Amino acid sequence: MTLSEPQAPELDPAEVAGFLRRHPGFLVDHPDLIPPVPTPDGAASLVQRQMATLRERNRDVGRRLEEVQGVAADNERIFAAASTLTFALLDVQTRAELDDALAMHVLGRFHLDHVICFEDGGNDAPLKHLRCLAEGESPPVATLFDVRLPLCNPCRPEEYEALFGQRPNAPGSAALVPTRFASVKATLALGSYDPERYTPDLGTAFLGYLGDLLARVLARLRVATAIAGEGAHR
Repeated sequence: MTLSEPQAPELDPAEVAGFLRRHPGFLVDHPDLIPPVPTPDGAASLVQRQMATLRERNRDVGRRLEEVQGVAADNERIFAAASTLTFALLDVQTRAELDDALAMHVLGRFHLDHVICFEDGGNDAPLKHLRCLAEGESPPVATLFDVRLPLCNPCRPEEYEALFGQRPNAPGSAALVPTRFASVKATLALGSYDPERYTPDLGTAFLGYLGDLLARVLARLRVATAIAGEGAHR
């Protein structure tokens, strides 16, 4: 017995036409399938240029789609980190717990080099990420408590050292975030050895949210401390 090769089914022209309508980029991606068409002199080169242009546009759309997908992934990671940070700050009951939360959820999750919250007034003992400046004590930066909106700028090594106590070998960058609520007057300083991390053109919506949230946590802790002090004197 001789086995013959199976015959490929004939394609219906209407089905082929329907496929091409549903996939308009198919022939752009497979220009070798386009049969040559007799054209006047010069028209063939024009068609070739148009096909090359279409292929480049198709590649450009693909690149832009990848960029959009990358931005979406970054936003998702930031949202997840921000949600975790929010719940951690809401759970803190003491300044020591707040210090730990800043270390883990701000310094660690956002890959920073330094985080310090400077409070204007108060006599609480300094912690690694929380510093109270007593009345009359000069802040490390003259305008530290004057900022009204998050401020992002590159820092010279001496400026960075004044804020964070460590002098980098090259310029870095820092963000100063006003932290105000009720009687709380503080500024959150975020530092990075990367001079491009905090630049003046950086969006600051999340920084503003972080400052507002931290201010309310500090106010809550102050109230709790005052209540505990009153109870101790009764």
